[in-house]
Amino acid sequence: MLRIGSRKGKFVAACNTSPLDYIPQENYLAMLKTIEEYEGYR
Repeated sequence: MLRIGSRKGKFVAACNTSPLDYIPQENYLAMLKTIEEYEGYR
C-alpha cells in the first residue's frame, strides 16, 4: 500500500477516520511507526 500509494507524492497514509475503540493501541502505534519508517513516503 505504501509503495503504490506514495507514487508521485499524492498520498496521505492515515486511518479512515479517528482510531476506533476496538483497535488495540499497539496496532495503531505500529501502523504509525511503519508509515514513519517507510523510506519512500517522504
